[in-house]
Amino acid sequence: MLRKKILALFISAILLMAVLPCNAEESRFEDLPSSHWAYAAVMDLVEKGIITGKSETHFDPNSSLKREEFAKIAVLAIDEELVDKSGSFTDVEVRSWYEPYVETALMTGLLKGISDTEFGVGGTLTKQDAVVVMNRIIENREIKTEPDKTVVFADDSDISDYAREAVFKMAAAGVVGGDSNNCFLPHEKITRVSLCVMLNRALNIDGQNIQTGTDNPNGWNFYPPYEHILGDKIAESMPKPFDPETWERFDIVLIDLESTDFSPFSNSSTPKEGVEIIDSESFGGNNSIKLTKAAGASQISTTFVYNEEVCPGDWYAFSAMVKGDMSVGAPRIVIQAYSASGKWVTEVATGGSSVKEADWYNLTALLELPPETAQLRIMCYLLQSAGGTAYYDDLKVSKIIFDPMDTVLLTPSY
Repeated sequence: MLRKKILALFISAILLMAVLPCNAEESRFEDLPSSHWAYAAVMDLVEKGIITGKSETHFDPNSSLKREEFAKIAVLAIDEELVDKSGSFTDVEVRSWYEPYVETALMTGLLKGISDTEFGVGGTLTKQDAVVVMNRIIENREIKTEPDKTVVFADDSDISDYAREAVFKMAAAGVVGGDSNNCFLPHEKITRVSLCVMLNRALNIDGQNIQTGTDNPNGWNFYPPYEHILGDKIAESMPKPFDPETWERFDIVLIDLESTDFSPFSNSSTPKEGVEIIDSESFGGNNSIKLTKAAGASQISTTFVYNEEVCPGDWYAFSAMVKGDMSVGAPRIVIQAYSASGKWVTEVATGGSSVKEADWYNLTALLELPPETAQLRIMCYLLQSAGGTAYYDDLKVSKIIFDPMDTVLLTPSY
């Protein structure tokens, strides 16, 4: 009888172990947990020797890339032998660590200089710059792609002419996409982690049609957790990923501009030149923020700082009513996460050309707070080179609530 009881307990223990979740894979980088939305893409490139951490223990996922760093990554991605050459650019230091990669990237046509004499050492890359190079990497592998003429981004007009063909080719190939508001955000600086996801996709294209999702750098839910060749019945039968758009949320604050008390937010830049609260234009009340930018002037902005404690890993939803009175609307809302030391961590922007002339437009965005986040900021700004005026009203912040047991947490990759 005792033997049967012991056997029964042993079998129960085995069955219990089978249904309990396994511990998450331990990450080699302290700032890139295995639960991070881009972990698999980053580690794939690390294992291939294409990219390394900033140190043995830190990857620094949200920092921007310098052009010379990108030259090395691009050359390693195509496994090109380094050329023995120098002197192509005056700002490339002879016998520096990056010189052979810059020269090789130039020879292979992966990267060009910012002029005939300068490479742009120390400069950062925009998203559209990175996409142009992704297209060249795929062409280097002799894989033919065609632009997807059915793709329309909300900020199409912001994409530079030199990058348009590459952007729409890479959109068709599933290398890039729009954010949750269908904005491509071509002029945003590319981060190390976003580049890894983009490059990982480019290197895994085999000329077949790959099904992908949107390209939001703030959470893996908008990245395709299922990348598979169309017609893959196994992947198609998998449950769909969780979607924070559907989760319950509660409002933290509504900034309706009816007073100058923005608690729990603070704002030290209203009023200032180009920024004022007016009572002649509003969405739901009497007042709104008016930003006015002269043609050729630098951006005009005002920032609201959230003064309450935030918890990394939490999701926040943001919305605002925005109106532009220019022929090509360019008002934007940027949601930013900062560390305790005041260092920028990440951000998500929404708006741009999706804001039409003379119409109030509801801009929305979602942001998952990275591990080092200690502060939230909301920035209203105008970047239109032609100048113009924009109005902002009813800025709302909500915290998203979800039950992990009700969501699908599997992220298979085929």
